[in-house]
Amino acid sequence: MNQMKINPEQIVTMEFSGVASCLLPTVFKDGDSYCCILGSDPKAGVFGCGNTPEEAVKNWDDQLKEHLSTAGKNDEVVQYVNEILRNNASDQANEEADYKSSKDYDDDTAKEVQRFYDQFKPRKK
Repeated sequence: MNQMKINPEQIVTMEFSGVASCLLPTVFKDGDSYCCILGSDPKAGVFGCGNTPEEAVKNWDDQLKEHLSTAGKNDEVVQYVNEILRNNASDQANEEADYKSSKDYDDDTAKEVQRFYDQFKPRKK
């Protein structure tokens, strides 16, 4: 996916958690605010802002959920997220096989993980 070109001096390096750790949006300082973007520009991609880098990522996460629930399947962000999820699903299947064979496996945990992934699937229009 093409990312918006941002002056390297504005980019903020931080550790992500949650879905941001998979999708790796770019966080940058813009004046007195911090912004977070995934995509080639704020209109085509997913864009969030806040007073701190953490607030920008939180706002971006909210915008991402909205975008994924309303955008069509041909949307570049939807296609990118689906590609990442497919790659992660393959990795997850291998890890799941190992995990299920361990004594720590819990079917409720597996269902909770699936519910998490399902929330990012686009809704049909």
